[in-house]
Amino acid sequence: MRKNQDRLGEVGGYWLSKRRGSEAWCRTWFDRATRQTCRASLGTEDLDEAKLALAAWVMANGRIERERPDAVFAETCFVRYYEQHAKQLASGEQARYGLRLWSEYFPGALVSELTLEKQRLFVASLRDKGLSDGYIRRVLAVGKAALNRAQREGEITTVPMIPLALAPEGEPRERILRIEEMAGLFDAATEPHQTSYLVMAVGTGARPGAILEATTFLVSFEARLIRLNPPGRRQNKKRRPTLPLCNTLLSYLRCLPPGHIVQYRGRPLAGIKSTFDHLTRRADLAEVSAYTIRHTMAAEMRKRGVPVWEVAGFLGHTSGYKTTERYAKFGADHLSEAVRAIEGYFADLRALGIALPQPRLRVSSVLENQKGSAILAAKPLISLVEPTGIEPVTSTMPL
Repeated sequence: MRKNQDRLGEVGGYWLSKRRGSEAWCRTWFDRATRQTCRASLGTEDLDEAKLALAAWVMANGRIERERPDAVFAETCFVRYYEQHAKQLASGEQARYGLRLWSEYFPGALVSELTLEKQRLFVASLRDKGLSDGYIRRVLAVGKAALNRAQREGEITTVPMIPLALAPEGEPRERILRIEEMAGLFDAATEPHQTSYLVMAVGTGARPGAILEATTFLVSFEARLIRLNPPGRRQNKKRRPTLPLCNTLLSYLRCLPPGHIVQYRGRPLAGIKSTFDHLTRRADLAEVSAYTIRHTMAAEMRKRGVPVWEVAGFLGHTSGYKTTERYAKFGADHLSEAVRAIEGYFADLRALGIALPQPRLRVSSVLENQKGSAILAAKPLISLVEPTGIEPVTSTMPL
C-alpha cells in the first residue's frame, strides 16, 4: 500500500493514481479484505477533472457512519439521496431539480446550519422566483426526504426538522371532465394505444403509471379481476389495488394479445404525457392531464351514489384494515357499486355516439392444430371473440 504522502488528492480513503501505460486517472483504494490496492478509471486525463470526479464519487458513495450534523455537508445528503434512491424513481428528474434548489441556496452549508429561520428565508427566495406554494412544498419535501434518509441509514445522528407547513398546501385540482369532453378524448384517439389507455383509465380510475405497467397476465377473466400491482413490486403510499372489471372493460381486455395492455408497435409506453398532449390538442381541451380522468371517475362514482369507502377502495386508498382489504376482493360484491357506476358511464359514452372499438388480435405466427395443419379462418380475426364470454384462442392454448 502507498504511503500517505504519495496519495494524490486523497478523499475519504480514496486517492488518484494511474495504471502503468495509461494516462487516465483512476479512483484508487486499499481493500482490507483482499489486502490489495484496487483501481477504477475516472475516464479523464485531466488532473483537476479527476479530483472533482473523485470528490463527487466519494460524496455519493463513500462510507458515512454516525456522523454529527455539524460534520456533514447538507449537499452530501442531497447527492447520496438522489444517487442511491431518487434516481431510480419515475419522479427522479423532479427530485434532482428540487435538490439543486436546496444546494444553490445553501452552498457549503452543514446539516446543522439548516435552521428553521434559514428555511423560512429559503422559502421566501423560492417565492421570489415565482414558484407556487404547491411547488415549494414539493421542494421542501424532497429535501426533508434526503435528510431523513441519511438519519434512517445511520449516516447522521440527528437532522433538523423541515416543516412542510412553511409552504401551505395547494388547492386540490378541481378540473373534472364533462361527459361530452370525455367523449371528445375518445373521438380524438386515432391509434389503438390511445384508445387502450382511455378505456383502462375510465374502467379502473388508476394512476397513469399503473395503467402503463398493466399486462394481460394480471387479468383473471374467470374471477373478473385485474391486479394492478405486478409481482415483485412492493406496495407504497400510492397503493395499486386488485379491482373487479365492468363488462365493457372485461370484453375489451379479452380481445387483446398477451402482453402490455397499452402498447405501441408491440412495445410498452415509457410515459403517457406526449400521447395525452396529442389527445387534448385534438379534442381542444385545456388544463387536462392524464390524472384528470382519475379525478373525473372519482367524482362520477360519487355522483352515481357509490359510497365514499367504496370509491376510496377502488382508487387504492387504504382503509386501515389491511387484512380485510386483502380478502375483500374475493367477495362477490367487492366494489360492486363502483363497477356498476363505471359501466353506466361507459353506457353514457355510447349514448353520445362513442363506439368503443375492439382492437384486432395480432397473430405473430400461423395458428396450427395439433396435427400440424394450418387453421386460418377466412373471416376477420376479431370475430373469434364471440359474445358468449369465451376467451379468444391464443397460440399457447390447444385448439
